[in-house]
Amino acid sequence: MSESILSSIYQDVLKGVHSEKLPAEMREQLDLIIEHSEKAKGVLAVLMTLLLKKVTSPRQDIRLHQAGMKGGFSGRVLDTKTVTPFLLKHNFPAMKSGSGWLTRSLEQPHPYDKEYPGKIQPAELKESFLEVINTIQCQNLAVEPVLHYLFSGLIRQRDEQTNIRLSRPHNLSIEEIVARLNAHFTSHEKGTSRLPVLAVYAVYQQLVKEIERYKSCRLLDLESHTSADQKTGLLGDIQIVSRDNQPIEAVEIKHNIRLTPELVMACYRKFRKTPVKTFYLLSTDGRLAHTKEIKKIVTDIRRNHGCHTLVNGVSESIAYYLRLLKDTSLFIDAYVSLVEQDNDIPYALKRRWEELNEG
Repeated sequence: MSESILSSIYQDVLKGVHSEKLPAEMREQLDLIIEHSEKAKGVLAVLMTLLLKKVTSPRQDIRLHQAGMKGGFSGRVLDTKTVTPFLLKHNFPAMKSGSGWLTRSLEQPHPYDKEYPGKIQPAELKESFLEVINTIQCQNLAVEPVLHYLFSGLIRQRDEQTNIRLSRPHNLSIEEIVARLNAHFTSHEKGTSRLPVLAVYAVYQQLVKEIERYKSCRLLDLESHTSADQKTGLLGDIQIVSRDNQPIEAVEIKHNIRLTPELVMACYRKFRKTPVKTFYLLSTDGRLAHTKEIKKIVTDIRRNHGCHTLVNGVSESIAYYLRLLKDTSLFIDAYVSLVEQDNDIPYALKRRWEELNEG
């Protein structure tokens, strides 16, 4: 029943069905929540859960968001079972962990009244979030128009972000390309750990077309960034297979993690029973810890298994491969297309690429 309520309102918005107009102050508060929804996914999930609860149980005081509170209910259960799956299904900002209540600033055992102590940031977001909840609870404002307004804003934001066309600079030297990528990888936004994976994958998209040793091979599709290798069966983030689907090359990519002997051994345990010929362990932190020990492990793997294991920095590897390509602009096109299309890349990181290419 709960999901059908969300689906019905969502479909009405898509069909252009108009809803009751909300007070200007309420619209401003909801606009702020929508604006911050990429960075404050928990706030969006919690608010939508409370609104949904008010529709299904009008007498419930939605400020009492935990079952342990007198007269309260479990907002987290409703969120986990209904709201966050709905947000994910429709490509809205959503908590990959499964619930907004797993956010420390929202899980505290205090009512969501104006004295709520959770450190929701920024301060104006916290004020709007609590004001919406208390207005609905204390002034008996109709809830369906609020959900309608939220969906309208989220759909508009999603469509703007989905249809964004990013810059594709074709006049950059290899050094400039690598510097631009590094600046993108180190952006102060969530989701940056996905970017080096996309960059290396974009290189491989060109290598399999141009390099002779890959001619009879196939580059597997990228998995979601949250998919564990154990579930996908892949040896790393990127994998090339032979005609008979045997892994021949794999790449594991780390972000801001110093490469250690332990990481090399962890990779070896994943591929030691496979016929993979080459394995790359790369990191955006190109420094190696205990270099001599890593070299010994790599030598032992080569001797005992036959796999050529390379441990290196992402930037250094990309620079090397770009020198092998006939046209680096094809790499830029591929990287930007992946960034545009990847659901794990938030809008802020797409905007950051544009900022890096302005002027």
